[in-house]
Amino acid sequence: MIDATKRDTADDQLASLKPAKAKLEEELNQLETKVTGLAGAAMPEDKQALADAPAQMKETDSRLELTNKQIDEATSGLGKPVSERFDKDLLTHVNGVNLHRFQMVVWTIVLGFLFCVGVYKELAMPAFSATLLALMGISSGTYLGFKIPEKQNQAAARRE
Repeated sequence: MIDATKRDTADDQLASLKPAKAKLEEELNQLETKVTGLAGAAMPEDKQALADAPAQMKETDSRLELTNKQIDEATSGLGKPVSERFDKDLLTHVNGVNLHRFQMVVWTIVLGFLFCVGVYKELAMPAFSATLLALMGISSGTYLGFKIPEKQNQAAARRE
């Protein structure tokens, strides 16, 4: 459920960034038109406006560049990730091996082994102890606990 909201977040960001990009592009075009129109101006206020135009254009261009970068980041979040190796896909995230992913893989292997041994010995579904299930619940809670700050860090990085 946590990962499912990533696509919605990227869609929301794109919905707000694309109109902002169009507005900045229009503003830049208007400034360029203004500079062209004031090129031969003799009035003092026109000369001042002409002198201020390059700074305004530079600021608008830098905001447009930042918006384009944010659009690229949001768009990259919509693409399907490319698989590397099975074990690497299970254990790693963008920043390398994660403890909570490793923990989930280990618990899956342990419980899978206990399940197979129980079925082989008794020819029936094994009953896991309440302690083992509680430890699995704590492990899952740890996984969720690590995922929530990870998501908040990604959102903070996008705002910068």
